[in-house]
Amino acid sequence: MKLDVDFTSLNLSAAKMNGLDEYLSAIRSAKKTFSEGLELSIAYVLDNGGTVEKSKDGVTVLFLHGVEAFCFQLYPDIDLFYFET
Repeated sequence: MKLDVDFTSLNLSAAKMNGLDEYLSAIRSAKKTFSEGLELSIAYVLDNGGTVEKSKDGVTVLFLHGVEAFCFQLYPDIDLFYFET
């Protein structure tokens, strides 16, 4: 008997405890769309006392506890969340 269980939300919750880089990696691994991933990451940063800046070229910069992350959509036709720290 095979169980069809999705542990995505559990993985995201666990990653929150390990900092921004780990959380963004979990969002990326979950293959969230760009808008979903960006929404989740901005909420995480603001909830934890960080700041968010949006640039003119579509890149969102997150700052949290000395970590800087750049969030972007790599290609317009691929709706996935990408980031670099």
